[in-house]
Amino acid sequence: MHFFTGTYEQAKQYIDLGFYISFSGVITFASEYGELVKKLPLERILIETDAPYAAPAPYRGQRNEPSYVIEVAKKIAEIKSISLDEAARHHPIAGKDVGEPRNQIQRRRRYPSRRNHRGEDLALRALRPLAVLLSLRPG
Repeated sequence: MHFFTGTYEQAKQYIDLGFYISFSGVITFASEYGELVKKLPLERILIETDAPYAAPAPYRGQRNEPSYVIEVAKKIAEIKSISLDEAARHHPIAGKDVGEPRNQIQRRRRYPSRRNHRGEDLALRALRPLAVLLSLRPG
């Protein structure tokens, strides 16, 4: 569930249906999500930035960037009282393929990769923070 802002009861219902719960930079500055994040199983939590909106606390008021996803991961680790390494190892994407909605695959075909002024592929650049998290997992 993208940019989840609901209650624990709603999250539990979604999880029971097989969904993942996704949190953005909002959890870094809105304290009401702490208890919710703490209660949810780590392996059912996804992290996101929702760029260009909802920049995490260190960047509030600025345009959000995909590289800021690490701040969301740090906040989840802090709330759950675990290390960032542990949060990365238990992240669903680190452990298995959670699938990709068909419309995302079709969108990628319609909109091929874009490059910034340095010639970097923006899609690959956006994945760097996640690649860092994935590199922390064992084996």
